[in-house]
Amino acid sequence: MNRHLLKICCLAVSILLWIQVASDRQVTREVEVPLRVTGLARGCTLAGNLVPEAVRIRAGGTKLNFFLNRYFGRELGEALVDLGGAEPGGVVEREVTVDGRRGELVDIQVTSPARLEFYVDRIDSVAVPVEVPVAEDAPADRVLAAAPTASPATVQLVGPSRFLPGAGRPRTDPVAIGRGTGSLEIMRAVHAPRPQLWTAPREVRVSAVVAEAGRRVFARVPLVPRLDSGSLRVEVFPPVADVEVRGPAPALAAMPDDAVALTVAAGSFGPGAHTVRPDVRLPAACTLVSLTPPEVMIVVGGRTRQP
Repeated sequence: MNRHLLKICCLAVSILLWIQVASDRQVTREVEVPLRVTGLARGCTLAGNLVPEAVRIRAGGTKLNFFLNRYFGRELGEALVDLGGAEPGGVVEREVTVDGRRGELVDIQVTSPARLEFYVDRIDSVAVPVEVPVAEDAPADRVLAAAPTASPATVQLVGPSRFLPGAGRPRTDPVAIGRGTGSLEIMRAVHAPRPQLWTAPREVRVSAVVAEAGRRVFARVPLVPRLDSGSLRVEVFPPVADVEVRGPAPALAAMPDDAVALTVAAGSFGPGAHTVRPDVRLPAACTLVSLTPPEVMIVVGGRTRQP
């Protein structure tokens, strides 16, 4: 028992001696220190820049400090970039300096990167409508009675001014349709169309109405050719088609027969026979199941008589 106690005491004494020697011995090492940007003017942003999280430096210090930094994450200092006086709308270059944290580091030299370039941009915003997508794994017997709506319907798209033009619309998380029917109100996060941008607010309330899904066949829907003024005469064969539609069952049952329309774009064809696929106009919240026949023939003849 005494021999074990003696070994423990020897180990403790050796550790204390090593700490004493390491705290006095000066060495030179390369380490990484975190980077912090200061002096950025109010209303400006660096979003969109590739700013490193850390900078590599060569410095002198005690062996103990470098040991604690490597194995216990103790920070020896931080790299600083001062953007004071930088005007928005252009590229600025600044030298990287290092704060050695209470003199623990000496003879500091920044090795990589020694200078950094930044594009300083002004924070701007624009009001943009919110898109609400619907999850694709909806039950086969359920459908939305109308397109889901967001409240507020528009949000502010915020970020560097150079990323706002043509950015597109923000989208919410998809709305999942469950087994129930009736009104649905949920909060959904809003995602900006570009990673450099963000939205205000970050969440919106989404409203939707879930109904039982149904199908209906609209029989013998007329095929109407779309013609430009003064274009050629056009005939469609067959002149009618059957359209099967999927949508909210109660709404489908109440729709008039002319709720579905078929048109054929014929203005770009020259004289002769052509096979085309009709364009289908459906009521809101409805989707096309089938079109019979899927293609029709149009016959383009001579020009119409002028009055």
